[in-house]
Amino acid sequence: MKREIGTERLYSLGDFKNIKFMDIIVDMPEAFVEDHALVGEVKFLQLVSIELAFRRYMRLMEEVPLAWGQKSIEALEQIRQDTINSITSLLENTDMEA
Repeated sequence: MKREIGTERLYSLGDFKNIKFMDIIVDMPEAFVEDHALVGEVKFLQLVSIELAFRRYMRLMEEVPLAWGQKSIEALEQIRQDTINSITSLLENTDMEA
């Protein structure tokens, strides 16, 4: 039977605004889930990854203020394209055979 491990965190942005980050790993073998030490380490890694994602989000909001209007859209599109290019490059250099 396959299992999943998930962690989520809700951050307050002030003015009754919140943002939720989640990290879920699905289709994990039962033997993996039964190893409590391993699961604890994975959950800790998920928490750290979520915290990193939140801090990156906050930095992004500082770098690209939404008040910029069209310029913020262009800046976000460039960041998005740069990220896609980075992922593509990484995938091209990775042996994806199972």
